[in-house]
Amino acid sequence: MELKTRRTLFYFLILVFVLASAYLLVTAQGLVLDFKNLKITGTGGLFLKYIPPDATVELNGKKTEVSPGLISSGIFIPKLAPGEYRIRISKPGFSAWEKTFKVENGAVVSASQIRLWPEIWDLSVIATSSVRDFWLTGAGLILQGKDGTLRLDGFSLGNKNIALSRPDSSLIITADGKDRFVTNLEDLSPATNIAGLFNSLKQSQLNLSGTVIPKNYFLHPFNAKILITTGNALYSLDLVRSRLEKLADMAGIDKAELKGNEMFLIDTKDNLTVFNLFLQTVRIYESTSTEAIGIKANLEGLPAPDGKKVFLLSKKDTLSLKALEDYYADGEVKKGDIWPVFSDRGNIRDFEWLSGNPNYALTLTEEDLFVVETDRRAPQNVRLVSQGVGKFAVEGNELYILKTDGTLLKTSLK
Repeated sequence: MELKTRRTLFYFLILVFVLASAYLLVTAQGLVLDFKNLKITGTGGLFLKYIPPDATVELNGKKTEVSPGLISSGIFIPKLAPGEYRIRISKPGFSAWEKTFKVENGAVVSASQIRLWPEIWDLSVIATSSVRDFWLTGAGLILQGKDGTLRLDGFSLGNKNIALSRPDSSLIITADGKDRFVTNLEDLSPATNIAGLFNSLKQSQLNLSGTVIPKNYFLHPFNAKILITTGNALYSLDLVRSRLEKLADMAGIDKAELKGNEMFLIDTKDNLTVFNLFLQTVRIYESTSTEAIGIKANLEGLPAPDGKKVFLLSKKDTLSLKALEDYYADGEVKKGDIWPVFSDRGNIRDFEWLSGNPNYALTLTEEDLFVVETDRRAPQNVRLVSQGVGKFAVEGNELYILKTDGTLLKTSLK
């Protein structure tokens, strides 16, 4: 080999060494070469936590080689140059999850509540074409036949009109015209007229004269009690001890909703008062939304501070979420932030949070039931559960679906 050739090769190897060393030094400091803009830049990362954990993750159309650990169901993709990245998570038999994230220098973008839902839901039949309505109670499943008769474990309860029940309570509230009655399914004792007992105890125990017609009734989440709202107060009626307690004063109560262990009260000026039944504390938020005609809270089954938001149902039957406080949940959320959740699918008839899947809710339109992602970042993943749905209810991880033809179905949300 000639001397000139040896020198050329030597200098070439030195150049390769210098470049390789520089590259290793740059990457060791968390920097990368941005080929698009031809410059060295800082990097960010993506943290993704998803169920099922053996799903495939694609980054900009290419399968990632990063896998979850033996314990965690999440992965971390480091050293990403600033920019937008398209993530697709998929597994055979499940609908794919897709979203675009913007990665910035020195920041990690998190999506820790990803859930893949079945392409075809495994729906088991409880009753075929014979159910008019159903209710979940702590004593079991109540079915109403086509003839209007109610049955609990095959036992007839007559032709009552059930107005309220809870999966964790043996109490039911029935309606007879404007009157409301409470029945204990564990002993099937004679029904009690709630308004009559309420006004009697209000006068004898609280020394409050006059007769008041209650506006709303709710079954207490962890006691044999009934929560009652009037136009200006929240009460607790203990049926075992025949005791009435005033929990909170609030002028002009317009709407009320019970979720988890908290009662949400909206007044005529659209201010929101949250009463915690366990801690006996009150939080007040002014002017939640002038368009709100319905409200349900995302607090059940969620650790603080995630859960400081509410569903708002507008007069045009569109759903949105509003943050009541500053909090962090896969990104910083500021008090007052509002983002749409579900649109262009028809009129909203009902919606319910999934307590075991805090980033999702069930939404019933005209006759279609969807599971809807509530993340602010587009696109929001929406999956059809069933069509021809008249009513649905959730008990733990079990979803009950009543079809418009009278068929009652059940599926698992695990």
